[in-house]
Amino acid sequence: ALEVGAAADRLQPAYETASADLQRLSGDLADLELAVALLGDRAPEGLADWAMATRREAAVAHRRLEAHLAALQDDTITAFEEAVRRALPADREVVECKASGVQALVDRPSCPGEDLSPALAAALDGDPVLGEKLDAILARPWPVVAVEPRSWPAVPITGTERTVRLATLAHRFAEPRVEARRKALEDALAPLEAPIAAGDAEALDRARALRADWEAGLAADGAALLDALAPALERLARDGGPAAVAVCPNPPRLGGCPGEDVTEAVAKRLADDRRFRRAVRELGEAPAR
Repeated sequence: ALEVGAAADRLQPAYETASADLQRLSGDLADLELAVALLGDRAPEGLADWAMATRREAAVAHRRLEAHLAALQDDTITAFEEAVRRALPADREVVECKASGVQALVDRPSCPGEDLSPALAAALDGDPVLGEKLDAILARPWPVVAVEPRSWPAVPITGTERTVRLATLAHRFAEPRVEARRKALEDALAPLEAPIAAGDAEALDRARALRADWEAGLAADGAALLDALAPALERLARDGGPAAVAVCPNPPRLGGCPGEDVTEAVAKRLADDRRFRRAVRELGEAPAR
């Protein structure tokens, strides 16, 4: 029926928009957590706690989004089922044909007897009560998938007037190391999920220890990256590139850091800096896990 297709056409884009917002937020949070781990003790005070709190906010937003979608789907199905019951002839015996009343409108299964699907479809399309209910259901505002942004101080390397995004540098020049560590952590945590859900305290302690090991490994990688970055930035400034540069752990959509963002310009110059690339070569090859 036209009403069935119209409802789906209106629901899907709204869900896709909210889902895309949530996916972007999740990516930003992953970069924030990566940068915090890379900085280790050099991370701005309070940033790790804020990252954790923001991750919890995102988890709540995800649950709200899924609950909203489920409620819309349930209420839409109920509205259609009520409309089908109103449209069925009261003076004739009607049986389902291997599907619910709504599914039969789409599936068109072959069964003995008169197929009432076309008549039902026309009745639904002309049902004003169904139209009003669908309008009210689909007009409900979707939950906001966002967190309150906050600017955090950058960590000085050669100054603070300009900034480069630390997670971006890690992805550009140490992605194999970062990805290998991430996958190793996920693989180690996977068998602990069920015991943790069942309240196993030892499994929870093991998971925390694995997370601490992951953070310690990334902190060592971050120290190596920053050690290579400092002289490279000095060379870059002497060659007319950006000077007074700090690393920013906070993604722009989460509030970023004060100062001019010169990430792309610096990353491009670093890619051409043989001494820098040689210094981070080990990070760019797959690591110890």
